[in-house]
Parts: sequence; C-alpha cells; structure tokens
Amino acid sequence: MRAVRKSWDAVYRGASQPLEVALIIERALTDPTPSARYLCGHQSASVIASRILPTRLWDSLIRIQMT
Repeated sequence: MRAVRKSWDAVYRGASQPLEVALIIERALTDPTPSARYLCGHQSASVIASRILPTRLWDSLIRIQMT
C-alpha cells in the first residue's frame, strides 16, 4: 500500500495545470465540429494505452510501475 500511495502522490504532483485543462475545455465548447472526447495532459497516453492493451498486460505494467 505504501508503494501505491507513493505512486498516486506522484501522479497528483504531476497533474496537468488548470490553464491547460481550461484551454481544452474551451476548445471543446467552441469547436464547430466537436469530438466525442478530448484528451488533455501528460497522462493522456495512458488512457489510450489502457484501452488498447490486453488487460493482463496493462495490469502488469501498472504493477511494475508501483514497485
């Protein structure tokens, strides 16, 4: 659990800046042909990867990252 806590603390410290998020929200609201989803910030790639990779592989990668 300590490793999990340490990992989550690092995620929160490295979170996207509010201005970056606000600009993406503005883009979504003003885009004449909006997308269904807008990814934002440095963690965006992990969202994509979690949908593409098989569950067992994704879980293994997360487990490695937390140890």
